This record gives sequence, C-alpha cells and structure tokens, in this order.
Amino acid sequence: MKKILFLLGGIFPFLTACNELSDYPFLPESLDIDQVVFSRSILTKESLSNGDSILFNAKGALNVHNEILTYSDGRWASKVPLQWSEASGSTTYTALYPLSKDLSYTSQNIYTENGLEDILIAQDTLSQKQEIDLSFKHLFARLVIHANPSIQEKLTELRLTVPYTVTNISTEGELSMEADSLTTVLFKNETGDYAFILPPMNDSRLTVNLITTGGNYTHLLPAYTFKSHVQYECTIRSAVGIRTVDDLIAFSKLINGESYSGKTLSDFGEKVGNDTIFYLLNDISLTESDCKKMLPIGYNEKWGFKYIFEGNNHTISGFTVPDYSVNKTVDKKYNGLFGSISSEGTVRNLHITHAKTIDNPTYSYIGILAGQNYGNILHCSVDSSNIELTNANYIYVQAFICGRNKGNIVNCFATYNSIKTGANNKVGTIAGDATGYILNCYAYKNTFTKQSLASIGGIVGGAYNDKETLVISNCCASHNISYDNWGAIIGKSLKATTIDHVFYNKGDLYDVNSNSKIDRYYMYNSNYQVNGKHISTYLNEWIDSIGIASYPDIEFKKWNTDSIVLPVFQ
Repeated sequence: MKKILFLLGGIFPFLTACNELSDYPFLPESLDIDQVVFSRSILTKESLSNGDSILFNAKGALNVHNEILTYSDGRWASKVPLQWSEASGSTTYTALYPLSKDLSYTSQNIYTENGLEDILIAQDTLSQKQEIDLSFKHLFARLVIHANPSIQEKLTELRLTVPYTVTNISTEGELSMEADSLTTVLFKNETGDYAFILPPMNDSRLTVNLITTGGNYTHLLPAYTFKSHVQYECTIRSAVGIRTVDDLIAFSKLINGESYSGKTLSDFGEKVGNDTIFYLLNDISLTESDCKKMLPIGYNEKWGFKYIFEGNNHTISGFTVPDYSVNKTVDKKYNGLFGSISSEGTVRNLHITHAKTIDNPTYSYIGILAGQNYGNILHCSVDSSNIELTNANYIYVQAFICGRNKGNIVNCFATYNSIKTGANNKVGTIAGDATGYILNCYAYKNTFTKQSLASIGGIVGGAYNDKETLVISNCCASHNISYDNWGAIIGKSLKATTIDHVFYNKGDLYDVNSNSKIDRYYMYNSNYQVNGKHISTYLNEWIDSIGIASYPDIEFKKWNTDSIVLPVFQ
C-alpha cells in the first residue's frame, strides 16, 4: 500500500496516508453481445435505467462505427441489428459510457463545472462470433480527500489543480492530453469527503488549495503517478501533533501535569467535538537515553490517559519501558508507553517494535503498549519486543499489548516477541490479567521462558479476583510451547469467562471456572486450516454475522483470505 505525506503551508492542515485502492465501484459489469443483438446485462454495483446509452465501435469480423446502443428492459440494442461478417478473423471493440454529446469525447464534452467526468470503458479483442463480455473499467483515476471534523467545520471550498487537461478520447479509447492546468472547485458538503476525477499521469504534481474561515492554505504536492481505474484516498487534518522524539518526550511529561520548556499540549492535539485528539505524525525511533527522559503516558490511575491518541498507523521503535529505579517520577504499579488508560481514553492505530524492559524492573503491571487499560485499545500491535521480569520481590502481570485490561482491546496483535517471567506471574500476549472484551485479535510466534507457578496464556494470562467478566471472541493464537500452567488461549480463570470462536495450534484452552462459557474453539493444522478451510474465512464469517450483530458500534478489521500461511489483517 503506497503512502504520500501531503504537508500544507502554515500550521493548520495537511493531508496524510494517501492510500491506493484498486477497482473502485463502477456501473455496468458484464454486458454481453451475441451474433445479432446485445443480450441481457448483469449489474452488480448500481442499476442502469432504461434509455441509458453507450457508444460502441468495432473493427474486424464485427465492423461497427459509432453505433449507439440503448439499454431497455435488461438488454442493449442498436437501431440496426449488428452482424458478424462471413469472413473469419478477430475483432477489436471499444465501448464508452456514458454517451457524450455529438458522439465525440472532446474536452468540452467530458469536463463539467465539477471537473473531469467519470468515463467507463470496455475493450477487448476476440475471435469471430465469440461471445462478447463487456467488462467496464474507469478510464480515469479518482482522488478522494477526507476532511476530519475540525477541518470540515472551518472549510468552505476545496480546490484541486491538475497540470494536464484531456483534450480528446478516441473511439479506440486512447487519451490525448496537453500540459494545461485545470482547477476543480468543490464546495463544503455534509460528509467531509471530496472526490476528484483525474487523468492517468506519471510523476505529476497536484496543487491543493483550502479555503477556510481561518484563512487560505495552498501546497504543491510531491510528484506522484496516478493510474487508470484506481482510487486514491487521503485525509486532511490539523497539523498539530507529535513529529519528533523531543515532541514525544514533551507530550509524555505534559500529559502528566509536568512542564516542558517551549511546548504545550495544544501543540500535539486539538478539540474535535467533545473529544480531544492527540496525533502521532511520523514514525519515531528512540534511544535508551531518550527513554530515560520519558514518563508513561498517564503514569498512574490519577493521571490516567483520558483522551484519544491517534497513531495514524505510525511505528515507535526502540522504546525502553520507563522504571522507577531510573526515573523516580515513574509509578511503581502500571507501566508501558501508556501507564494507565482511563475509561474515557482510547489509543488507536499505533504500532510498537523492538521495545524492551530494563533488567529487574520495579513495576507490577507491564504492557509494552499499556500497563493498564480501562478504555479502548484499537488497531494496535507490538512486534519483535522483549519483556524480562524475574525480580523475586515483585509478582508481575505482563503482556505485550496491555498488562491489566479492564476495558476493550479490538483488532490488535502481538508477533515475534519474547517474555522471560518469574514465579507466580500472570503472562499473556494481548493481556496479562483481564476483564472486559478482547475481540478479533491474534498472537503469533511469541516465545516464553518461565519459572514454576507462572500462568501463561496464548491470548490472556489469566482472569483473577474481579467481579467483572471477560469475553474473548474471534481470536487466533499460534505458539510452540508446552509448559504446565499454560493455556492456548487463557492461562487460568478463577471466575466466569466467555471464550467463543477462537483458534489455536496446540494444547488446551486450559484451566477455566466451571461457570465459564466455552463455545466453538478449534485446533487448526499446519496449513492454518480447519476442515479444509483456511481459518481466515471463519474469522471473517464471524465478523459478518455475530460481530456486526453483537457489536454494531465496533469496526472490525477483516482478515486476509488470500494468505496461505498465518492469518493476518487485510
């Protein structure tokens, strides 16, 4: 997936994460022709109306020039029946939709006040009297710019200037263009989504101009190649956010009530409706020296993080979990990049790699991402990180995503990490000790080194002592361990726990309370299959049925069904 970082002038807005999405929706699909007339149309995206027309041209055994075919009651027909010639050979055809004025696709006919029109084309070469299947594709590209709520509130116009103008489309579908810039203006709408049709261009630069109540902002975007039949998406949001190591250090102190010279929290976030959102704008690589200066974000329950942290799918690498023995401000109880996330807090779209703990740390609840969570951890991951907690003076609860979870963890994964644990510790990959909901998560290739009596779970270490329940649903785990006190999904549960629709590669679910509800758990084979079907298919089926029905407010990430190895998110 390709990305472009679009940074506009000033300190107000910018576009980021421009994603390339193939096969954006189009109208007719599979329009068939036989020897005489066009046959019934098969439509999948939208319905055609009677009277819609296409321009059809063919050369060869079927010879047609600028024939208008009209849609009526599920059939395409011409005024005069089309006939194959008696001579053998092939034909090359081109169909264009919609029909243009005076049957010519010149600039005056394919541009409107909203810019370039979306032209569909069906084109192929085939043998004489072979059935013709008109599969339409977009002749142009499409750029969708999403304005986040704070920008949308101020926006009045969005203008896009393209350096080329299409002068003509031939009857064979060939484009003629000239280097003459053209600006399309879209006025503020209710959705905050602004779509522009673009000609296919190689290494071309577009100009974005935002007209807002707070001023006008213009930027020439980096050179980029736009391809036919591909949609590109990006988002405009405020330019406030965390860009550098120093910004992250400053944010970790300011959010905990400490001061930091020259910076305030307003440099890193903004109010959007009733929420305050802090943004991570770049990947960040930390040194051990950097980490010693940081505090856990929301370092204890009093200072629990109660806002939204938007990671924008960026990665923080090289993080060493802060510890009281190094920084006396650090709380001894909850620790990670986030110390404690409150019930109002959300951390989303954040990834951590190559993180570690110090030798013999002093805290009790450790998660590389969060020591404790009462809120929401969404679409996050921890990869290639190491936890080593063997200090005999502490009983640790430890996991890569969250040490102690009492909230929701959704669409998260932990991969290729390692834990060395001491006696009596509660160890998981997604959560160490948990209540709340853990949904649509996976853990793969994590390794464990343990002492006696430690409780280890492939997803959750244990569920202990709280009145709240724990639900683990639509999760998958793969590990190569076989300790005592180890469970493929959960290490030990002393209370009622619901485990539903989970997949694992070996062992047992392990020790759960007799009041627990255990349903639909499957051991998959070395090809990640159950009953001949890849487990990604089962996981997606749960999302489309139970997931949507039971959790209508949650957006679940779909699983990649094309994967022939371990399941991953799309």
